[in-house]
Amino acid sequence: MGENIPNSGVDDNISKLNLQFPFGQPLAENSWDMLFSSIQQRTNQFYQFWESSKQFKSSAVEISDLFQTLNKNLKSVRSPKQKRALTKKEFLRYITDRNQDFKYKLSAIGFPKIICKKRFFNFNVILSELTEEILSENYEVPLIVEAWTAEPKPALINHNKEGENFIQGTSNCTLKYHSRRKKFLASVRIAVTEVTSHFMNGWIFILVREDAGRGSHKNIRPLVIKEVTVKAKKFQVKVEESD
Repeated sequence: MGENIPNSGVDDNISKLNLQFPFGQPLAENSWDMLFSSIQQRTNQFYQFWESSKQFKSSAVEISDLFQTLNKNLKSVRSPKQKRALTKKEFLRYITDRNQDFKYKLSAIGFPKIICKKRFFNFNVILSELTEEILSENYEVPLIVEAWTAEPKPALINHNKEGENFIQGTSNCTLKYHSRRKKFLASVRIAVTEVTSHFMNGWIFILVREDAGRGSHKNIRPLVIKEVTVKAKKFQVKVEESD
């Protein structure tokens, strides 16, 4: 029982590995106690670090969720509220006399559904009869092109936020008879100076009608183009015909 049990060279092997712990101090006779104590200390430190990391990760997730919520709130503040817009028929009644009987109507050919801010585009306006009354070929009809908001009570848009004319170009044009095409036609070239994302519902009405200020009273149904979108990018989608 009192015999010394050989250590199988463990201490010699530790010495050969030149283990030093704590740093800079050689292993003493109580090296195993010191080693186990240091391992326990490092384990506790790692556990504390791990707990701190989990708390940091949890805080980071909370901060990320907060930023996402703030971003959604900012978008809802920046973007115009979505409200029911008038239909084309309702809009037409809104801007004209409800009891008016139209003898003619205006239609558009080649109007781009999506247009680019401050980029000029062309389209044609043609006249069609709604009754048997034919307009004299030598008659000229002054027209005006307007932009209206897509609100429950639409408003005429005259200027952009910089104070520039909202519609630039031939917003005042004239419908004339073209003998080769055998129809009344007006060529329009305009540009819109503001994107429609600033407006309610993100789009506008484009209205072409008789210019009463220049003496036209021919009972012509205006041209109403709904859901016109003005983008900052150069992208266009053409509509063949609209009225």
